[in-house]
Amino acid sequence: MADMNAIVALQKAERLVSTIARAFYTDITVLVVDTLIREKYIKDKDEELGSRLNLQPKQVRSALAELLAEGFAAKEMMSDEIYSGRSSNYWYIDLRHAVNVILLRVFQMKEILSQRQEAKAAHQARDKNQPGNLVQCGPCDSCSTLAHEKNVPVKADS
Repeated sequence: MADMNAIVALQKAERLVSTIARAFYTDITVLVVDTLIREKYIKDKDEELGSRLNLQPKQVRSALAELLAEGFAAKEMMSDEIYSGRSSNYWYIDLRHAVNVILLRVFQMKEILSQRQEAKAAHQARDKNQPGNLVQCGPCDSCSTLAHEKNVPVKADS
């Protein structure tokens, strides 16, 4: 039963990473993500990967570098015993790390939204206490934006 739960969790993580890639990344990056999910790893000098995806090797490397910078992909250098001990980079998606990155970004977005909501509520409360609904705050972007949205004249300081 534990194996079945692990398989289901793995499939959900793969689906989440794939969905996030489709929502926020370019088509080339989505192709690379789908390939990494399907094949589990990609060899850095894998020339046939570009031809299979109808991409230039430079495009594949660029997409992999973007995924590495965003925390979705990881690479590991390993020696190839077949090719006389030369080392190659192997790229893969660390699903646990990718899911943690996604959860962190969702948490950060929630924090930003709650801060904006609190600031908006504070400005609205300040507006209700002003005679004639004039906004008398210092020069800040959120106040002037709020005043323009509500078509309320902004009172000049001088």
